[in-house]
Parts: sequence; structure tokens; C-alpha cells
Amino acid sequence: MNMQTQYMGFTLETPLIIGASPLADDSQRVGALVEAGAAAVVLHSLFQEQIDGEHFSTVYLREMYADAQPRRDDFIDPTAFHSNPEQYLSHIENLKKMVNVPVIGSLNGSRPGGWIRYAEHIQQAGADALELNLYAFPSDPSISGQDVENQMLDIIRMVTGSVRIPVAVKVSPFLSSLPHFASAVQHAGAAALVLFNRVYQIPEETIMRDSEPAGHQQDSAHLQIRLYWLAVMAQHLNVSLAISGAVNTGTDVFKAVKAGAHAAQVVSAVLRSGPNALRNILREFQQCMLQQHCQSIDDLRRVTRFDQVPDPETCERLRYMRALQHWQQ
Repeated sequence: MNMQTQYMGFTLETPLIIGASPLADDSQRVGALVEAGAAAVVLHSLFQEQIDGEHFSTVYLREMYADAQPRRDDFIDPTAFHSNPEQYLSHIENLKKMVNVPVIGSLNGSRPGGWIRYAEHIQQAGADALELNLYAFPSDPSISGQDVENQMLDIIRMVTGSVRIPVAVKVSPFLSSLPHFASAVQHAGAAALVLFNRVYQIPEETIMRDSEPAGHQQDSAHLQIRLYWLAVMAQHLNVSLAISGAVNTGTDVFKAVKAGAHAAQVVSAVLRSGPNALRNILREFQQCMLQQHCQSIDDLRRVTRFDQVPDPETCERLRYMRALQHWQQ
């Protein structure tokens, strides 16, 4: 069985990628994950705030939270980050010497700024590709959705125009017309689209500033929205597609590839169970492919495509109405 897949111009031995997370912080651990089946690895993100306005942000937030609880410094302490930008670049150089799979750097930002120059630095450090995570939650009612999207597209153009390595763009599902924006992302020079960046729900006690924000791991129940948009994007885009979040089993990967994904990013399952999680996922994925008599990833990706449906929008409306009409208490 051929599990090779094409992603951003790379031939990956499997569709499994380690998503942006602390999993890639330790070189020895990355080696173990590659041995277990990871075909590429995305480093944790360098944040705009780390690079661009660290001094300004510190001063501003200290004033903003001057009357808050004594633990206000937890919100602004630069040492809370996994590494500083220089250490990040050094880690890329070291990792490239140890593994023979694509090493993908990651930048996380929400507005234009000098942080974008680090795309070049990441390339110079030896990264094979870059993942750009555009994570923003506008709160100003005077700023339109189009303004927000235009700003994100400006960032993408600046990044893709400054590097030679391929750039993947990780986006949020909360856009007025995701297919339209995705098409614009493609025209802005992106080589891949990653669905989706993770939206953290902040507990009430965190908003009240008396506890730390807690991360969370997504189970397979969050997969459906990603599968739907994968199927939609596969018929419109010529870029690589990856799914991020809610991939915990081989069946999840099977569904994602079947819907049109070229790759699936895994984090939570590996955080829970270590490298063996990847082995189990690959084993189950192979079993699913055998059951569907698929001999390659390309065979599987052709199974379910919205372009085989005459009117997918009407089809989805009908399924939506049918589900509501058949609901029983």
C-alpha cells in the first residue's frame, strides 16, 4: 500500500504531520516521532508579540492591569514563552541536522509589523516551509469583515513575497465566506491551507484575572466542521490542504483524506500517549484503506468530492432540513 502524499511540493511518506505544539521542542522526541511515522513536523509558533513590540506590550499591559490581582505579570512575562526568537532559529538549525523530514517553522500574528521579517530568518535557519497562523478576534465595530480579511491578505502577500520556501496559511472557520477568502489566500501566494487554527474558550475565572488560561485538547467530536470545509475547498483550490485539530485516530485521518486533505496534523493524541499514538493511528488508517480497497492516498482522495454533486449548496440545505425534521425528543 502506498501511503505517500504530496504536501506543499514535498513527498511525504505518510499523511501524518506533527502540528504546531511543544512536541517539537525536544530534538530527541522529534526523532522518536519521525521513527513512529510522522512525515513532517511543525514547530511551535513564534508570536508577533515576542518579536514586534515586546517592550511596548509589557509597558502597556502593566498599566492596563495596574489595579488587577498580583498575578497580572503572568499575562506579560516574556519568559513565559517556550523560547526567544534567537533560540527558535537555533533549534531549527539543530533539528535539520537530526531528521530527514520537512521541518516547518511557524509564525503567529494578527496585524502587519516588523515581525514578518522573521519569515526570512526562519528560511535562513534552514526551515523547509513556514506555517502562518493568522489568529485575530476583532472587537472594534467600525472595522468591517472585509477590512479584517484585507489585512490578513496583506500579511500573507508580505510573507510569501519575502521567502522562497512554501507557506501554509492556517485560518479560522469564522469568516463570512470561507471559500472566497481561501481563494484569495491561494492567489496571495500560499502553497497550502490549514483548517483550522484553534479557538480557545477562556473560562470566566480567567476573564476575572484570578487564574491562568487553560489549554484544551480537541477530541474527534470537533472533526465534522473540518471535514465539511475540506470537501468544499477540495473542489475549488489548487493548493495543498491540511486538517489541524480533532485528529485522534486512524479513522479521523481516513475521513480527512477522503474529504480532500493531503495531510493531517496530530497533536492531542501524541500529547496523551506519545509516539505509540502515531503507530496506532497509522495502523488503523491502513486498515480503513484496505476496507475501502484503496491502494494509494490519491485513490482515497477521489472517493468523496463535492464537485461530483450537481448542487452542493442545495444538497447541504436538504440534509440540514432533513436532520431537523427527523429530530425526536
